[in-house]
Amino acid sequence: MPEDELTEVVRQAIDALPMSRREIARRAGLAHTTLNRIAHGQQRATPEIARAVAGALEEVADKVGSAGSRILQRRTTPKIARVLGHGLEGLAGEVGGARNRILTVLDDPPEED
Repeated sequence: MPEDELTEVVRQAIDALPMSRREIARRAGLAHTTLNRIAHGQQRATPEIARAVAGALEEVADKVGSAGSRILQRRTTPKIARVLGHGLEGLAGEVGGARNRILTVLDDPPEED
């Protein structure tokens, strides 16, 4: 597994999310300074860090996707809520995609649902 490639996919994942590095680190059980150092090219991502970040991404994707689905399941959903619901489902897909890219580089393909 190319270490630089692993660092790059972790960096892309943490930079692309609409949440703070501090929040990602909290969910991953890491120090936020670790993610900051990776983001600024001062530290490489290890497989352990990458797996922790992937786990946090899975948690976020599940929660965001569930929220979007709940909004869309309402019978009398106003148009703005439908837009929000679809947006949340799209965001969940992006977060899940970032997780899958990390797992692919780790040579640990994500399980199919």
